[in-house]
Amino acid sequence: MSLELIFILFILIGLVTGILSGMLGIGGGMISVPALYYLLQFADVAPDRLMQIAVSTSLAATFITTFVAWVSHHRRKSVLYQPVKYLLPGLLIGCVAGTILAQWMPSTTLRVVFGCMGICLGAYFLFPKMPHPNISHSINSSLSFFGLIIGTLSSLLGIGGGIFTVPLLLGYHVPMPNAIGSSSAATLLTALFGTVSYLIIAWHSAPLPYTFGYIQLPALFAIATGSICTAPLGVHLAHRLPIPRIKQIFGTAVILTGSAMLFR
Repeated sequence: MSLELIFILFILIGLVTGILSGMLGIGGGMISVPALYYLLQFADVAPDRLMQIAVSTSLAATFITTFVAWVSHHRRKSVLYQPVKYLLPGLLIGCVAGTILAQWMPSTTLRVVFGCMGICLGAYFLFPKMPHPNISHSINSSLSFFGLIIGTLSSLLGIGGGIFTVPLLLGYHVPMPNAIGSSSAATLLTALFGTVSYLIIAWHSAPLPYTFGYIQLPALFAIATGSICTAPLGVHLAHRLPIPRIKQIFGTAVILTGSAMLFR
């Protein structure tokens, strides 16, 4: 596969993740990490660090994608910053912990963990009428504990965290539009903390072609370019399309990508 074709495919992945980020309040890492993992094999990336590079690049792309989505949600006044404030300490600590775990794990083990999580999360989105957790009737400091879990899993798997944050906020009786908007703000922070953590932990690693730390720069540029174009469209669609049907489509795609990673 030529490098030009790989670059074009990454742009297409960016277009998809941008829509997902704006529409569902998630970073799109469940799509971009498998794509990065498979396509970077054709770009001479070292197999022993392949999954770590896919995760780190996905988080960096998620930050750019989610920033555009967050601006759009902020303009629509759908972001609630109180839950984000409670999530912040846990997200920060969790992102550091997840990065350390990912650095310690062999690339193959990390791929299997990602595949298992993808299948579980896909099943949750595939059945949108499943009951949401009923945690509290109001926002409170217990969100910090959940932020720790979300930050750890997000940094470990390169998925931004919105895929966990939206159901969590619904469990605190936050309306769906505000849950999606607030999730974009929380995902922005998670992607930032995770990206910086990976840069620090990989700072002294042997340099690889076209990488900065564990971030594969051409892939980052391509995915970010595509996502910037479509994130505002995703925000617009979030207020127009039937979200349960979109979740079913997304859940099916995540199960397929998770299975592809698990049963490679």
